[in-house]
Parts: sequence; structure tokens; C-alpha cells
Amino acid sequence: MGCKAKDKDSLHDGDLHHAATHFEGGRVPFWCWSHPNGSMLIRMSPLRLDTPHLDQEIRMLKIIQASHPYEKNPLTLDLNATCPSIKDIQSSFQKIRELCVPETLKEFWNSDPRWLSSVEATKWLQYVRACLSTAAYVATTIAHEQKSVVLKEFTGRDFSCIISSLVQLMLDPYARTQMGFQSLVQREWVIAGHPFLTRCGHICPSDGQESPVFLLFLDCVFQLMEQFPDVFEFTDTYLITLWDSTHIGVFGTFIFNNEKQRVQTCMRGEDGKTIKLPTVWAWTLQYKMEDLALFNNPLYVAKHDVSDNFISSNTIGFEDSTQLGCNPGVYRNSMHLSEQTAAMFEDYAKMKRTFSLQPGRKKRAGNSGASRQVFEVPETQLELIVPRISGPYIKLWMRSYLRWIPSIHIVGGGLPTQYQQQCKVVDEIQQLRDQVDQLQSNSPSRVEKRRSRFFFSCDNERDGMHGADVVSSAFPFTTSDLAFIGGDRRSFIGTPLALFLRGQSLLDADTSALEGLDD
Repeated sequence: MGCKAKDKDSLHDGDLHHAATHFEGGRVPFWCWSHPNGSMLIRMSPLRLDTPHLDQEIRMLKIIQASHPYEKNPLTLDLNATCPSIKDIQSSFQKIRELCVPETLKEFWNSDPRWLSSVEATKWLQYVRACLSTAAYVATTIAHEQKSVVLKEFTGRDFSCIISSLVQLMLDPYARTQMGFQSLVQREWVIAGHPFLTRCGHICPSDGQESPVFLLFLDCVFQLMEQFPDVFEFTDTYLITLWDSTHIGVFGTFIFNNEKQRVQTCMRGEDGKTIKLPTVWAWTLQYKMEDLALFNNPLYVAKHDVSDNFISSNTIGFEDSTQLGCNPGVYRNSMHLSEQTAAMFEDYAKMKRTFSLQPGRKKRAGNSGASRQVFEVPETQLELIVPRISGPYIKLWMRSYLRWIPSIHIVGGGLPTQYQQQCKVVDEIQQLRDQVDQLQSNSPSRVEKRRSRFFFSCDNERDGMHGADVVSSAFPFTTSDLAFIGGDRRSFIGTPLALFLRGQSLLDADTSALEGLDD
């Protein structure tokens, strides 16, 4: 942060250690993201009430100002004044849950005449608007006014996570890819210390500290996806699956309050061995590869040229700490991982290899000059997206909150049916493009069997077997959609998670033993 600052304003490690004692939780200002215009996004906690050194915060802000190329005074935004409280979020969520998951179906239908007013009365959408409005203000300040912004929150681990993540989604196209989004969550939530254990109530009621802050963030992302449907590589199926995964205790990503707790717990294994908890980002531990195609957004694929904008599909570079999932502190000093464990962290590359339409690009890396394939971030210009906040533009996330009431699902209707048709149209365009490229090339006439990137393809056998109208408005989260995802939960039986429920370790699971269960 002080690389462009003057010597008199520079900071050393010792200065930061000394300053940390004066900030709440020891959380001094830390850098999150930089815009090409030189403006930065910073997070910090306020000074402790009992500290006599009130000049520490002023000094930090001067360092941030000196780090700006035009030395502009940064904007300091107090999130405690602009965002709701933790208790407000929990109270609102309980009302939404009572409204969307009633004890009886009769109770639900009785609320139908006053449904819209009941939803507004929960204040959930009001809090979604507040977060999006604050993030949009910060994003425009960074992009248009070219000012650095400092997000100040008492704990620095709740709403600063939401606002910082939303700002980057609004400004940075890479954050809207699946890999970029996973990196964003890992960095701004997991590593930055959001208290998942307390907020999600994994162990026991937490004395009024339980609150679905992460769900509120995912809902805000869904609102962005609704208004900008072609700028996100992933779908809301991915978001819903991610939220459901926060409540699966076998993954270590979302079951700790901070990095220190995560490292200490993983170091307490028997006989001095570390506990290896699988990362939630290893999606093939939960789902078969063909089902993971439901994460892919066809409108994004249609808008972007695959060869230029998708990450290399052949291998993965272990330089990306997000692939180390829930154990970055344990593995940080490791030079090598076992082949079996390393394979688990290659899920993203495996998905790209399975569903890619064209080969990714290679680049040379390393001091030795040897050629190897690593992630190549797409070279795209920053594109600011600013959502509309007024009433009709912010909607209830129906597919997430109402998926538990099968009687209200529309068979052959809703957004999933639109998604099905979009997949088919884009897939057919890609198929025609491939055929044209094949005809224009001098390659042999023999063409390898093409594999679609989408769950629904233009020549999908699923439609011929089950009919095009089987998909419901809550697809793929209801029993009426089982025919599409393997019938009697075969897609789940064919995963390592099924072996875990039988008593076998997730990390040691031999997936080849499961192949016969799918027949």
C-alpha cells in the first residue's frame, strides 16, 4: 500500500504491529482491490474506545492518500450507519422463512392475497436494497471520482465483506467468472475472517449472534444477475448450491470463525498429523460432472468469445491459494501436495476441460524457461455495472426461498424453462460454428464426438426420454425434476460424498468404486 508513498509516510512491519493494538480486533486498514485509475478499496475497523492514540487512524488515512497516484483524500464510509444490524438481518430472515416455509400448505395459501405486502413487511428486500445502494455508491466513487474508499465497520467482518465483494463484482469482470467469484469469496469472506461458525449457528444457538449475512450477500448477487443476465459466467443454481453447502459440515470452508481458528483446529490431529478437511470448491465431491454444467450461464457464453475469455482448460496452477480451500494456513508452507489430494483441488480445471469448446491458450512461466500451463486471466477492460434499486427491480429470490413448497411449482414454466431454451439455442449456435470451422480447416474429415458445455444441449437425449416440459420452476431442487438429474438420486450416489456417509474419508475416497452404482 505504501509503494508510491513518500518515505516520511511509509509504514514498516513494526509500525503495523504497533498500530494494530489500537484498532478493534487488531484490524488495521488492509487493501482489498485496486482500480486501474489508481483508486483502492480498503477495509478497516475503528479505533478502540480506550486507546489514547487517536492519531493512528489519521496516519493510516494519510498513507492511503499518499499511495494514490494523484494523492486524493480517500472517502471513509461508516458501514455501521448505512447498513442494518446483525439482529435486524436475523429478524428479517426469520420472517421470510415463516412466510416461505409455513407449517401447513393452508397457511401458505391464506397469505396469498397479501403476499407482496407480507414480503415487504419482512424488510428483507429493504436490506438487499441498502447493501446494493451502498456498494453502487462506492463503486461509482472509485470509478468516476477516482477516489480510494475506506470501508469502516466495528468488527470489520460482516457488512464490509458484503460491500467489498459487491463493489468488486460491479467493477471487475473477472470476479463475475466462476473462478473469480470463488477467489473473491475465499479472500473477502473466508480469509478475511467472517465468523461463519457463529453466524450460521453450526454448533449451537450463539446468544443472538446468529445471522445469515452470507445469504444476504448471495441474494444481492442474484439481483445483479437478474438485471445483468449476460455478465456472469455462473447461474443462480450455483449460488443456491453454494448457500446449501455452507450447512454441510464435512467441508471446512464455512465452519470456522477465522483463519486462526481454522489452522489451530486442523493442527490438532492425532499423532501430530494435520486434519485435512476438503474444500467446498471441490464440487465433484458432491455432484457428477454432467450435473455441474447447470452452473454454466449460456448468455455469458454467447456474449464472450470462448478462446479469448475462458481460463485455460488443460491444467491448473497451484499458485492460486483458493484451490487449497479450507486449509490455506496448513498448506501455505507446503511445497508439494500428495497426488490424491492435489487431484481434488483440480476440480475447476476438470470442469473446464470437460465442458470447454476450444482449447485454452498456453503461456510460459517460471525462471527456468520451461513451458507449463497455468491460469491466464482474461484480458478484459473493467466494465462498471450499476443496478437499479427502486421497488420493482429488486425481487424476492423465488427459486431459492420457495423451493420447499412443491404444490406451487410450475411444471414446464418459470426461469428454469427459459434457461433450458437458452442452453439449446446457444449450444446450437456453437455447434454450427464448430461445423463451419471444421469445413474451413484442412484437418482430417474425422471429427471427434462433440461434448456440450451445457446441461441442456440442442441434441440432448434428456428431452427425448422425458419430454421438454418436465422441468419445473424450482429445477433442479425438487423431486419432480429427479428424472433429469439421475432419477432416484443416482447423481448423488455416484459421488465421494455418498462414500463419506458410509464411513469412508472424503479425501481418501476411490471414486472408481462408485462407477458401478450408476448402472
